[in-house]
Amino acid sequence: MRRELEESLCEEFPNLFRQYSYRKSSYYTLFIACGDGWEPIIRRLSERITKIVETIVEQHTDPTDTEISEETEDRKRAEGGPRIRFTRRDFRFMYIKEKYGMLHLSLSQRTPELEEAMNDARQESGCTCESCGRPGTFGGHSWLGVFCGHHGFDDRRILNF
Repeated sequence: MRRELEESLCEEFPNLFRQYSYRKSSYYTLFIACGDGWEPIIRRLSERITKIVETIVEQHTDPTDTEISEETEDRKRAEGGPRIRFTRRDFRFMYIKEKYGMLHLSLSQRTPELEEAMNDARQESGCTCESCGRPGTFGGHSWLGVFCGHHGFDDRRILNF
């Protein structure tokens, strides 16, 4: 994906793309490894995830609960126990990439609602041209992908993102 599209997503959804770096040298940095045509899918997914995360954070925030302190949270985290509270910063993309011709992504936290949102985006990528975003067909000769009639299945083009 072009750098300006990636940076636009990072500006609009800073918590989800907190690990983003255009330098693709570090294992711990996020970079988006797919074509420009899937940017609208990723943007809609990010909006949906942000709404879901807001409801999760609201459910885990109780202003009258004074017994749960930061020390308790840190101790629970160190012991490997379940989290008591979630914040917006607990939810971020771990990777976003094309794999076997479809959009694959992972979040740092999982819930059934988040899984459903990611599966919907994956299904949408299966019929959307990875290059331009128009309706496309899944297939390929030696490399799987989703492309419209204009972009076709030229393996040389696919391997040269």
